[in-house]
Amino acid sequence: GNEGITIDRALTEADYQDLGGVILSLTQRADEEYQALVQENPAYSQVICHVMLRMVALGGGELARRQVPLSELEYPPAQNSLVKEVIEHFSTARLLVKGQDAEGNPYVEPAHDALVRGWERLLNWVKEEKNLRLQRRLTPAAIEWKSQQQPRFLWNVDPYLDVLQKEVLSSPNDNWLNQLETEFVQQSIRQKHKDTRSRWGIGITVSLVITTFVASAATFVWTISSNLTNKPNVIFASPGQEIQGTTDYIYVYSYSTGKNFPPAVINQIVLGIPNNKPACIDVGILKDGLKQETEQPFNITAPKDPGVYYIKYLYDLEYSCEKPIDMWKNGKYSIPDKSNVGIVVVGNVLNFSIYKDILSAYSKNVPSSYTLTGDDYPRAGGYVSLKGFKFHKK
Repeated sequence: GNEGITIDRALTEADYQDLGGVILSLTQRADEEYQALVQENPAYSQVICHVMLRMVALGGGELARRQVPLSELEYPPAQNSLVKEVIEHFSTARLLVKGQDAEGNPYVEPAHDALVRGWERLLNWVKEEKNLRLQRRLTPAAIEWKSQQQPRFLWNVDPYLDVLQKEVLSSPNDNWLNQLETEFVQQSIRQKHKDTRSRWGIGITVSLVITTFVASAATFVWTISSNLTNKPNVIFASPGQEIQGTTDYIYVYSYSTGKNFPPAVINQIVLGIPNNKPACIDVGILKDGLKQETEQPFNITAPKDPGVYYIKYLYDLEYSCEKPIDMWKNGKYSIPDKSNVGIVVVGNVLNFSIYKDILSAYSKNVPSSYTLTGDDYPRAGGYVSLKGFKFHKK
């Protein structure tokens, strides 16, 4: 095969063409596999980036492939299954190969240096990830700490601990820490707090609260997010992601409504995140005062800022969706609080800036998949109920 090619003075033109073919073939295949996985689940985009960056050796000169021990590719539970899937997918496509080092430890590496030198997407990731060299220092430090189990091996006095905490651990989109590195960084932060308390004599009660929070908050958030993930009307989305779903509805109106809006009632159900562009289901003309439909599709876009967003809905007597959508988007509607039917969580669940909102969603605000909303004026007698509201999770 072409894997054995070495570039020296005797390399012929045919060999150059062969090598060019290897690069093109590998990089095209890498793009195809990337697109296929991201189409299946947008979360794969970040996972593939983080896995592939670990497989780039950062020498002084040209980039080369790096053997990555499988132990280095163990991640926190929510990401771990995705990481395993990426490795299997790319290995089946012969982009990655598995092996064992001299001590019998399993590793995985790119099939050819051409993949790390010629894949445009990976080269862009290398340029954009400013903390890649820091990762290369962190990984062996975390391994040494694990083997020694001594606080003196932590990074509590390392100036880069702040960078890791602010730019990596708390980042919604760029937390590349694996399971061991996460524990190492958290323990280092914990030790730093402990050192500070010793110096300033802060009371034991405060110290217990801080250390317990730092040690267990991440685990607690994963537990909460797992619980929310299982609910059909809760979805974890990336910023700006297109989200599809379906809902059943029953629309009822009374004789007086029909009398006020002759010869028929035209209705639109509008649902989405307030002040964002919503979805609109056109119920059409109602002649007999009742309409019932199942699995009506809708499509909304997740906001670009990290946060926890509630899907609300209302209905309007209009001839088309255009006006209700405009009124909703521009905040001209009074949208009832009780009309929650779903929750969209945007960003990394370990982003502690949205932690409080995730906790609130978990503890008291997960909406029922059945919700009824009535007309503001009871005399009009119009009612819409949604049930079976759910997101399509890829």
